[in-house]
Amino acid sequence: MSHDAPAFIRPYPDIIQRERDRTVRLEARRGGEVLAPTVLGSSFSLLVPGGAAIIDAQPITLVDGVATYNILAASLPDTLALSDRYQQHWVLSIDGKTYEPRHEAAIALFEIYPPVGEVDLVLGEYPNLLEELDDNNQTVQPFLDEAWKQVVEKLWDVGRWPSLIISNSSLRRPLRQLAFFLIFKELLHATSGANRWQLLMDHHNAEWKEAWKALRLRIDHNQDGFADDDNRESSGLVHRNVHRNRRLRRSPSW
Repeated sequence: MSHDAPAFIRPYPDIIQRERDRTVRLEARRGGEVLAPTVLGSSFSLLVPGGAAIIDAQPITLVDGVATYNILAASLPDTLALSDRYQQHWVLSIDGKTYEPRHEAAIALFEIYPPVGEVDLVLGEYPNLLEELDDNNQTVQPFLDEAWKQVVEKLWDVGRWPSLIISNSSLRRPLRQLAFFLIFKELLHATSGANRWQLLMDHHNAEWKEAWKALRLRIDHNQDGFADDDNRESSGLVHRNVHRNRRLRRSPSW
Protein backbone atom coordinates (compact mmCIF):
# COMPACT_ATOMS: atom_id res chain seq x y z
CA MET A 1 0.00 0.00 0.00
CA SER A 2 1.27 3.43 -0.91
CA HIS A 3 2.31 5.62 1.99
CA ASP A 4 0.04 8.38 0.69
CA ALA A 5 -3.07 6.18 0.34
CA PRO A 6 -6.12 7.70 2.02
CA ALA A 7 -7.88 6.23 5.02
CA PHE A 8 -11.44 5.10 4.30
CA ILE A 9 -13.56 5.87 7.35
CA ARG A 10 -16.38 3.60 8.46
CA PRO A 11 -16.82 3.30 12.24
CA TYR A 12 -18.56 -0.09 12.04
CA PRO A 13 -20.24 -2.27 9.41
CA ASP A 14 -23.54 -1.00 8.05
CA ILE A 15 -26.57 -2.87 9.34
CA ILE A 16 -29.11 -2.67 6.52
CA GLN A 17 -32.79 -3.48 6.89
CA ARG A 18 -34.59 -5.27 4.09
CA GLU A 19 -37.33 -3.47 2.15
CA ARG A 20 -36.18 -0.04 3.36
CA ASP A 21 -34.35 2.73 1.51
CA ARG A 22 -30.87 3.17 2.95
CA THR A 23 -28.08 5.65 2.31
CA VAL A 24 -24.51 4.42 2.71
CA ARG A 25 -21.37 6.53 2.59
CA LEU A 26 -17.62 6.16 2.70
CA GLU A 27 -15.39 9.03 3.71
CA ALA A 28 -11.83 9.25 2.40
CA ARG A 29 -9.31 11.22 4.45
CA ARG A 30 -5.62 11.96 4.52
CA GLY A 31 -4.53 13.79 7.62
CA GLY A 32 -7.32 16.17 8.52
CA GLU A 33 -8.49 16.63 4.94
CA VAL A 34 -11.53 15.03 3.33
CA LEU A 35 -10.57 13.74 -0.12
CA ALA A 36 -13.50 13.99 -2.52
CA PRO A 37 -13.53 11.34 -5.26
CA THR A 38 -14.67 12.19 -8.75
CA VAL A 39 -18.06 10.84 -9.72
CA LEU A 40 -16.65 9.81 -13.07
CA GLY A 41 -14.75 6.57 -12.52
CA SER A 42 -16.31 5.85 -9.11
CA SER A 43 -19.00 3.30 -8.28
CA PHE A 44 -20.72 1.27 -5.57
CA SER A 45 -21.59 -2.44 -5.47
CA LEU A 46 -23.27 -4.59 -2.83
CA LEU A 47 -22.20 -8.22 -2.84
CA VAL A 48 -23.97 -11.18 -1.27
CA PRO A 49 -22.02 -13.89 0.57
CA GLY A 50 -20.25 -15.75 -2.21
CA GLY A 51 -19.60 -12.63 -4.28
CA ALA A 52 -22.63 -12.13 -6.57
CA ALA A 53 -23.67 -8.50 -6.92
CA ILE A 54 -27.20 -7.37 -6.08
CA ILE A 55 -26.11 -3.81 -6.83
CA ASP A 56 -23.45 -3.80 -9.51
CA ALA A 57 -21.06 -0.88 -10.14
CA GLN A 58 -23.64 1.89 -9.85
CA PRO A 59 -22.61 5.57 -9.96
CA ILE A 60 -22.07 7.33 -6.65
CA THR A 61 -23.06 10.83 -5.63
CA LEU A 62 -21.05 13.26 -3.50
CA VAL A 63 -22.42 14.83 -0.30
CA ASP A 64 -20.00 17.31 1.27
CA GLY A 65 -17.17 15.58 -0.57
CA VAL A 66 -18.09 12.10 0.73
CA ALA A 67 -18.91 9.17 -1.57
CA THR A 68 -22.57 8.31 -1.09
CA TYR A 69 -25.00 5.79 -2.55
CA ASN A 70 -28.74 5.58 -1.99
CA ILE A 71 -29.85 1.94 -1.83
CA LEU A 72 -33.50 1.66 -2.82
CA ALA A 73 -35.87 -0.66 -0.98
CA ALA A 74 -36.52 -2.47 -4.25
CA SER A 75 -32.89 -3.66 -4.17
CA LEU A 76 -33.42 -5.14 -0.71
CA PRO A 77 -36.32 -7.60 -1.05
CA ASP A 78 -37.42 -9.75 1.88
CA THR A 79 -36.04 -12.77 0.03
CA LEU A 80 -32.46 -11.67 0.72
CA ALA A 81 -30.73 -13.96 3.16
CA LEU A 82 -30.04 -12.50 6.60
CA SER A 83 -26.29 -12.48 7.09
CA ASP A 84 -23.37 -10.33 8.23
CA ARG A 85 -21.21 -11.56 5.32
CA TYR A 86 -22.38 -9.04 2.73
CA GLN A 87 -19.76 -6.68 1.36
CA GLN A 88 -19.79 -3.13 0.09
CA HIS A 89 -17.36 -2.75 -2.81
CA TRP A 90 -16.49 0.85 -3.55
CA VAL A 91 -14.44 1.98 -6.53
CA LEU A 92 -13.25 5.53 -5.88
CA SER A 93 -11.20 7.73 -8.18
CA ILE A 94 -9.19 10.20 -6.07
CA ASP A 95 -6.47 12.49 -7.42
CA GLY A 96 -6.11 10.40 -10.56
CA LYS A 97 -5.73 7.11 -8.67
CA THR A 98 -8.32 4.35 -8.27
CA TYR A 99 -8.95 2.70 -4.89
CA GLU A 100 -11.24 -0.26 -4.20
CA PRO A 101 -12.02 -0.42 -0.47
CA ARG A 102 -14.39 -3.14 0.73
CA HIS A 103 -16.39 -3.04 3.93
CA GLU A 104 -18.50 -5.56 5.78
CA ALA A 105 -22.26 -5.12 5.91
CA ALA A 106 -25.15 -7.03 7.40
CA ILE A 107 -28.63 -7.57 5.97
CA ALA A 108 -30.97 -7.67 8.93
CA LEU A 109 -34.60 -7.75 10.00
CA PHE A 110 -34.14 -4.38 11.65
CA GLU A 111 -31.51 -1.81 12.44
CA ILE A 112 -30.20 -0.97 15.89
CA TYR A 113 -30.60 2.49 17.38
CA PRO A 114 -29.03 4.21 20.41
CA PRO A 115 -31.29 4.24 23.51
CA VAL A 116 -29.66 7.37 25.02
CA GLY A 117 -30.07 11.01 23.98
CA GLU A 118 -28.58 14.27 25.18
CA VAL A 119 -31.40 14.79 27.66
CA ASP A 120 -30.33 11.61 29.47
CA LEU A 121 -26.94 13.19 30.20
CA VAL A 122 -27.70 16.83 30.93
CA LEU A 123 -30.79 16.42 33.11
CA GLY A 124 -30.60 14.80 36.50
CA GLU A 125 -27.14 13.63 37.48
CA TYR A 126 -25.11 16.56 36.09
CA PRO A 127 -27.51 19.45 35.37
CA ASN A 128 -24.65 21.94 34.82
CA LEU A 129 -22.79 19.76 32.37
CA LEU A 130 -23.31 21.95 29.29
CA GLU A 131 -22.10 25.01 31.20
CA GLU A 132 -18.84 23.24 31.98
CA LEU A 133 -18.10 22.58 28.33
CA ASP A 134 -16.34 25.30 26.34
CA ASP A 135 -17.84 27.41 23.59
CA ASN A 136 -16.96 24.76 20.99
CA ASN A 137 -18.96 22.07 22.81
CA GLN A 138 -22.46 23.41 23.45
CA THR A 139 -23.88 19.92 23.01
CA VAL A 140 -22.85 16.49 24.22
CA GLN A 141 -24.06 14.84 21.02
CA PRO A 142 -20.54 14.30 19.57
CA PHE A 143 -19.61 12.36 22.72
CA LEU A 144 -22.79 10.29 22.47
CA ASP A 145 -22.07 9.58 18.81
CA GLU A 146 -18.54 8.40 19.60
CA ALA A 147 -19.77 6.29 22.51
CA TRP A 148 -22.39 4.65 20.26
CA LYS A 149 -19.75 3.87 17.64
CA GLN A 150 -17.59 2.19 20.27
CA VAL A 151 -20.50 0.18 21.70
CA VAL A 152 -21.59 -1.13 18.29
CA GLU A 153 -17.98 -1.92 17.33
CA LYS A 154 -17.61 -3.88 20.56
CA LEU A 155 -20.87 -5.76 19.99
CA TRP A 156 -19.67 -6.70 16.52
CA ASP A 157 -16.16 -7.65 17.61
CA VAL A 158 -17.28 -10.00 20.39
CA GLY A 159 -19.68 -11.78 18.05
CA ARG A 160 -22.92 -10.11 19.13
CA TRP A 161 -24.36 -9.36 15.77
CA PRO A 162 -26.32 -6.18 16.62
CA SER A 163 -29.39 -7.00 14.55
CA LEU A 164 -30.07 -10.05 16.75
CA ILE A 165 -30.54 -7.87 19.82
CA ILE A 166 -34.15 -7.40 20.91
CA SER A 167 -33.64 -5.69 24.28
CA ASN A 168 -32.09 -2.53 22.89
CA SER A 169 -32.80 -0.68 26.14
CA SER A 170 -30.25 -2.93 27.87
CA LEU A 171 -27.56 -0.90 26.13
CA ARG A 172 -28.63 2.28 27.93
CA ARG A 173 -26.42 1.93 30.99
CA PRO A 174 -23.14 1.11 29.21
CA LEU A 175 -23.75 3.74 26.52
CA ARG A 176 -24.51 6.42 29.08
CA GLN A 177 -21.48 5.61 31.23
CA LEU A 178 -19.13 5.53 28.24
CA ALA A 179 -20.44 8.92 27.06
CA PHE A 180 -19.83 10.40 30.53
CA PHE A 181 -16.29 8.96 30.51
CA LEU A 182 -15.57 10.61 27.14
CA ILE A 183 -17.00 13.94 28.29
CA PHE A 184 -14.96 14.07 31.49
CA LYS A 185 -11.88 12.93 29.61
CA GLU A 186 -12.33 15.96 27.34
CA LEU A 187 -12.85 18.26 30.32
CA LEU A 188 -9.72 16.86 31.97
CA HIS A 189 -7.62 17.63 28.90
CA ALA A 190 -9.21 21.05 28.40
CA THR A 191 -8.43 22.13 31.98
CA SER A 192 -4.88 20.75 32.13
CA GLY A 193 -5.61 18.01 34.61
CA ALA A 194 -8.11 19.39 37.12
CA ASN A 195 -8.48 16.78 39.86
CA ARG A 196 -12.27 17.05 39.79
CA TRP A 197 -12.43 15.83 36.18
CA GLN A 198 -9.85 13.11 36.82
CA LEU A 199 -12.02 11.66 39.61
CA LEU A 200 -15.16 11.77 37.50
CA MET A 201 -13.43 10.34 34.46
CA ASP A 202 -12.05 7.43 36.49
CA HIS A 203 -15.43 6.89 38.15
CA HIS A 204 -17.34 6.65 34.86
CA ASN A 205 -14.63 4.55 33.24
CA ALA A 206 -15.11 2.02 36.05
CA GLU A 207 -18.90 2.31 35.68
CA TRP A 208 -18.65 1.72 31.92
CA LYS A 209 -16.53 -1.40 32.37
CA GLU A 210 -18.85 -2.74 35.05
CA ALA A 211 -21.94 -2.00 32.94
CA TRP A 212 -20.46 -3.84 29.98
CA LYS A 213 -19.49 -6.80 32.14
CA ALA A 214 -23.01 -6.96 33.58
CA LEU A 215 -24.75 -6.51 30.22
CA ARG A 216 -27.55 -9.00 29.56
CA LEU A 217 -29.58 -8.98 26.34
CA ARG A 218 -32.65 -10.68 24.96
CA ILE A 219 -31.77 -12.25 21.63
CA ASP A 220 -33.61 -13.26 18.46
CA HIS A 221 -31.59 -16.30 17.36
CA ASN A 222 -34.21 -17.61 14.92
CA GLN A 223 -34.63 -14.15 13.38
CA ASP A 224 -38.42 -13.96 13.55
CA GLY A 225 -38.35 -10.47 15.02
CA PHE A 226 -39.09 -11.51 18.62
CA ALA A 227 -37.03 -12.60 21.61
CA ASP A 228 -36.69 -16.38 21.69
CA ASP A 229 -37.59 -16.50 25.40
CA ASP A 230 -37.42 -14.47 28.62
CA ASN A 231 -33.76 -15.27 29.24
CA ARG A 232 -31.05 -12.67 28.81
CA GLU A 233 -27.62 -13.61 27.48
CA SER A 234 -24.27 -12.24 28.54
CA SER A 235 -21.10 -11.34 26.67
CA GLY A 236 -19.73 -13.89 24.23
CA LEU A 237 -22.92 -15.97 23.94
CA VAL A 238 -24.21 -14.53 20.68
CA HIS A 239 -22.36 -15.66 17.59
CA ARG A 240 -23.00 -14.19 14.17
CA ASN A 241 -24.80 -16.48 11.72
CA VAL A 242 -25.18 -19.22 14.32
CA HIS A 243 -28.62 -20.30 15.55
CA ARG A 244 -29.18 -21.84 18.94
CA ASN A 245 -29.39 -26.16 18.37
CA ARG A 246 -21.93 -3.46 43.06
CA ARG A 247 -22.61 -0.61 41.37
CA LEU A 248 -20.47 2.45 42.29
CA ARG A 249 -22.09 5.57 43.66
CA ARG A 250 -21.75 8.86 41.81
CA SER A 251 -18.65 10.70 42.91
CA PRO A 252 -19.42 13.44 45.47
CA SER A 253 -16.73 15.59 43.83
CA TRP A 254 -19.20 17.09 41.33
